[in-house]
Amino acid sequence: MDATNGNGGASKYITLVSKDGFEFVVLREATLCSDYIRGMLRNNMTEARTGRCELQDINGVILEKVVEYFHYWYKYRDREDVPDMEIPVENCLELVVAADYLGMDNVKNHESTLPHLGLRSSTCVMAVVPRGVFVNRTLL
Repeated sequence: MDATNGNGGASKYITLVSKDGFEFVVLREATLCSDYIRGMLRNNMTEARTGRCELQDINGVILEKVVEYFHYWYKYRDREDVPDMEIPVENCLELVVAADYLGMDNVKNHESTLPHLGLRSSTCVMAVVPRGVFVNRTLL
């Protein structure tokens, strides 16, 4: 299936597919904050032709939050006073890993990944405890 609009140009939307088969239709322009997806949508890549990007390392729950972030980023991309995005603490680690995988650490002047996901060190910290166990906690 070709992901073009009726005039032969690229479709305004793409479909992101999680490793567990959940599909999310997303505004193409909103996904451009991801270096990884932007790369997939270039030139003659299959994803550029089909408008379908399969993300085999991200599950549906996490991809849903990433898609929410894409729309959040797109909506507020040119604003200075941006509200925080709500992130469930139990998803913090997986979201940071997904953001790294998707190359989202270069959004807006190469700031770090955490602020781009609406994660603040004051609200979500991944601490490594003995034996390599990850713990999510809130700073006081």
